[in-house]
Amino acid sequence: MNLALSLFFLAAGLAGALAASGGQRQQPYHAIFNFGDSLSDVGNLVVENPKAFAVVGKLPYGETFFGRPTGRCSDGRLVVDFLAEAYGLPYMPAYLSLNVSKGEDGRRGANFAVAGATALGKDFFGKLGIVSLLWTNNSLADQIVWFKKLKPSLCATPKDCAAYMRKSLFLVGEIGANDYNYMGLTGASVQQLRDAVPRVIESVSNAVEALVGEGAEHVVVPSSVPFGCASVYLTFLQSDDKREYDRYGCLTAYNSLAIYHNQQLLAAVARLREAHPHARIMYADYYKITMRFVYAPAAFGFGEHTVLKACCGGGGPYNVDFGAWCGMEGARACEDPSKYAAWDGMHLTEAAYRHMTVALINGTITSPPLARPA
Repeated sequence: MNLALSLFFLAAGLAGALAASGGQRQQPYHAIFNFGDSLSDVGNLVVENPKAFAVVGKLPYGETFFGRPTGRCSDGRLVVDFLAEAYGLPYMPAYLSLNVSKGEDGRRGANFAVAGATALGKDFFGKLGIVSLLWTNNSLADQIVWFKKLKPSLCATPKDCAAYMRKSLFLVGEIGANDYNYMGLTGASVQQLRDAVPRVIESVSNAVEALVGEGAEHVVVPSSVPFGCASVYLTFLQSDDKREYDRYGCLTAYNSLAIYHNQQLLAAVARLREAHPHARIMYADYYKITMRFVYAPAAFGFGEHTVLKACCGGGGPYNVDFGAWCGMEGARACEDPSKYAAWDGMHLTEAAYRHMTVALINGTITSPPLARPA
């Protein structure tokens, strides 16, 4: 039985038991707040800087579920959308598109993630002379500032805020991949990228500290995905040396970078738990579930020979062409995105995000697990 079906029967069983007893269960979370990059941005970049990644404002982005581009870097819904559905909440609005005058106060959640966002601030990249490459100047720390600005509209008194924050779920990441991407694009070696990991992890840890300081008690900290299996990496860093690839065709050195990042992140989460025993700080292993797509694609309905290829692109071994990126002239989307894990070479398909969410909720990749939906 696959993970999605298992979760369906679990939910059905819970609902049946409640109906039989005449009881009703309340959802454990009344709001969700998300911080991160393009894996979870629902439209902030297209508001802030629509030219930075202009294709995300065009079809086929958004074609699978919404039928139109929404600012999501995928064909449809993301993990944050599936989480909202699971917990009976509306899709989180992009923070930069919130219209308080129209009653959009974010009380049931808001999304602060920005495609291209980094864990480290622009000063770090300025010192490297590559700040001009950044899609956005709004790093993780800036996203936390946005939340603090929004918070007064969410709750009035300290008592109200404590109760409100106690029933809210916060996701801090995935973030950090762009820090390595920007550096890598300018020729940084894998070792130089590894040297930046402690600073990236410190930034993520500081963000969690800030949210816990604001009263957050339920925080999910997702890991990085396997960089070396990404279609764009496989295209940009192609090598004739077979020793640079693992048995699945992924670049070993860049997967090792992701593993190192995740090891350091897990250690930071352990320190945060020790410092804040009253909070439930959860580590979500995105690397684990994404690698399962690679070595057991059929278990998720993905094609055996297409798992490392992007659904949407302009051709080539991994269907990635920088001159015909998804959404550009010369590119086209596959007929059935549900058969692919990779959407455009950098991001995943709605199908992949659905499987990730199932694994998040049923505890396969989350430690400790999330509260079960009602």
